[in-house]
Amino acid sequence: MEEVLEGLPALREQAIASIDDLVSLMGVGRSLGIDVPADDELREPLARIGQFDVAALAEDAHRLAAAHRAVAEQLHCLPEQQIRLDDGWSSASGDAATALLVAHQRRAESDLGVLRTLSESTSSAASGIDRLLRTWYVTVARCSCPVIAGVPIAELPAAVLTGAVPLSLVAADIASRVRLFLDTADTTVRTVDEILHTLNRATEGLDVETYPDRERGRPDVNHLVPQQMSVELSDSQPAERAHDDSDGERNRAPEREVEAPDRAVDHENVDVPLTLPQPESSRSDSPPSPDQTDTAPASQPPPTSPDDVDSGADLALAGDQ
Repeated sequence: MEEVLEGLPALREQAIASIDDLVSLMGVGRSLGIDVPADDELREPLARIGQFDVAALAEDAHRLAAAHRAVAEQLHCLPEQQIRLDDGWSSASGDAATALLVAHQRRAESDLGVLRTLSESTSSAASGIDRLLRTWYVTVARCSCPVIAGVPIAELPAAVLTGAVPLSLVAADIASRVRLFLDTADTTVRTVDEILHTLNRATEGLDVETYPDRERGRPDVNHLVPQQMSVELSDSQPAERAHDDSDGERNRAPEREVEAPDRAVDHENVDVPLTLPQPESSRSDSPPSPDQTDTAPASQPPPTSPDDVDSGADLALAGDQ
């Protein structure tokens, strides 16, 4: 690549200097009545192609290749460092450090692949464009040769008038030069654009691609993260309420009688669980009146004491005697 680049500037300077001879030849052709392109049409392709700096592209390829070698050398040392770290640091923190080293190694491998793609693509593009420009500049120099049929351009009109050089030969020579120059210029411009477009497609997305397996490390050093369960403590007591519901109807009636007077207590500091609204009952929610409380035990049969049972048995025994 360096030898090619050393010859390219010389070829370019030679082509720029010889383009004036080609323009002079076109002027002679016009004087002889030959249809030739304008001077600007000949100078424009040379100026356009000369704006591309293939040497800078080749330097970029060399820098990328050097970066690829540097990353490869560093990556070659990582496995040995990982083994030493595993052997000398056997603990939870050592496993974490090893996981970081493995993650760094994977990122380095990803960067190495990106650098290799960039280096090879840029080097191939620079080499192809360099060979193409060399062919173009050599063609310009040959088309600008100031001699036709062994006659210099300055003596050509006189040679045609005297019949020393046929006019048809001069016209064919000029037409072939113009056709070769324009076709080569069009092919060179189009091919350079295609090479650069291919380079852009080959390197597209390399600067935004994420590292592979960024969240995943080595299986033998990955540890399960303890799951933290958040338990929301409710102010209600569902266990006690379930225990109360398991009691029979015998226990529920006294509970209602005990809970009824508690409704008049201030509930500002008492948390009550949310429940679905119950349908309104015909019974009033107000506390029972003293009359209702007194009449309730009267409907029940009087309790029987052990002394009453013994006295009845004695009377029955006396009657038998």
